[in-house]
Amino acid sequence: MARYAQIRDAAFGRGINGTAYLLAGIAYAETGLAHCWSEATWACQGPDSVDCGGGPVIAGAADGPCSAQQGGLGMFQFDAGTFTDTINTYGADVLTVAGNVSHAIDYVINMVKISAYTTNAETDAKALQWILDFDIGNATLRDQWIKTVTRYYNGCQPSWSCWSQRYAHYDDSLQTVVDETGLDFWVVPTDKAPSGEVDQVDCGVVRGWAQDPDTPTDAIDVHLYFDSVPGDPSPTTIVLHANQDRSDLCATLGSCNHGFETAIPRSLLDGAQHTVHAYGINSNTSGSSAELEQSPRNFQCPAPAAPIDPQHGIRRRVTGSASFVRWKFSSLLDVAHVSDAVLLQYPAGPDWPDTPRLIRADDGSPEVWCVDANTRRHVLSPGDMTAWRFDMTQVETLASSEVGAYAQGPDWVPQPFLMQGTGPEIYVLDVAVADEPGDGGVTEAGVEDAGVVAETDSDAGTMEAGAPVHATAMGDVAGVGPCAVRAGSSNPGWPWWMGMGAAAWLLRGRRRGGKRR
Repeated sequence: MARYAQIRDAAFGRGINGTAYLLAGIAYAETGLAHCWSEATWACQGPDSVDCGGGPVIAGAADGPCSAQQGGLGMFQFDAGTFTDTINTYGADVLTVAGNVSHAIDYVINMVKISAYTTNAETDAKALQWILDFDIGNATLRDQWIKTVTRYYNGCQPSWSCWSQRYAHYDDSLQTVVDETGLDFWVVPTDKAPSGEVDQVDCGVVRGWAQDPDTPTDAIDVHLYFDSVPGDPSPTTIVLHANQDRSDLCATLGSCNHGFETAIPRSLLDGAQHTVHAYGINSNTSGSSAELEQSPRNFQCPAPAAPIDPQHGIRRRVTGSASFVRWKFSSLLDVAHVSDAVLLQYPAGPDWPDTPRLIRADDGSPEVWCVDANTRRHVLSPGDMTAWRFDMTQVETLASSEVGAYAQGPDWVPQPFLMQGTGPEIYVLDVAVADEPGDGGVTEAGVEDAGVVAETDSDAGTMEAGAPVHATAMGDVAGVGPCAVRAGSSNPGWPWWMGMGAAAWLLRGRRRGGKRR
């Protein structure tokens, strides 16, 4: 097997991958794979070789006495006359295994090119391709090859008495090689599979790292399979890009940007046991991917706490599967499975909008609004856009008067939270709005009920949050929905898509009827 591997690897270096067993079949027929005299002491001793520990290579004994030094040299029995003639013709590397194989490749390509039995092999390039395309299961190609070897390598003509015996000898030798090694042995992997590890799985996150050694500084994808594996008819997967910097990987991997982390899908926080498999995806699309170390991992987590309590929240029904798709909701990531008792704690509100619609004014103001029935609601940050899977290319630019015609509703929530009981209906968790007549906004009482401690600045027109806000109390007004409050920026006019980064977000105050909001 070691000698087979030497032939395979030397052939791979010359561009032959997968069919070097053709060469091994010749070597098996010629010398039984022996290259050194110590491997076949019945033969003559040739010149010394470093691949034979400084001892002699095998030399043929059929061309006269060994003292005449006229036999072929090495595993493939190259023979240009005397030993000296052969070395002068082929070079001293003919005495090494790699050199012997390399010269055999040159010889074989030429004989396939000139053979009367091969087709579409009239040039060196075509002959090499003929070898690469060889299929041992194709009887026609196999017959062409054995005839070519018998006539052009061995020198026996079809009309000679030696033909049948030598044809059978080369055919049997080829079959022996394939039987002993298997065809897969002759395929040299052209790339390495990814490696990595799942470091942590708990009720908060799945965390780990992955790297493709063939592209060691590039980030690769990781596929997480929940309660499924690759090849399942309907696998439940999350696709991540392992590009997070992790200082603990720098020295070990030579680069740092190979970490990944994601939350456990909300739908699997149900008290039952689940499994996650993690696979590093090869950067070469034709290469093989690999399951990471410490995968699979099990987890069992309780149902998630709703971000809005029943005293302040409502449930809004998603009107159907088409609407679910238009909002880009994910049954895996977004939907919490709750008991009917928990679901019914939330009063039913108006149905969720059928289709998302994003607008902005043409006056240069930075706000992006989501239309909810007859209200417009401020999407506060790029992070919120991402959480809702919104795209800036979806935003319509309207005349400022058209935007202003919509009553201003509560700000858009940072991320979707959907609930499903035992029935098929899926609901978006929303906040109830305690409305004043003619006012689609937030009342002072509503803010205070939600636990917001706030001060207003009438000059600046802003509200600075004095304490963290969980939710804002609202009432039952159709078309208004999720509401969140965040701490404010000192520059309310700075467009957030211009890179606000870590700056806190501004709560805009407003006056209506002499009352501060």
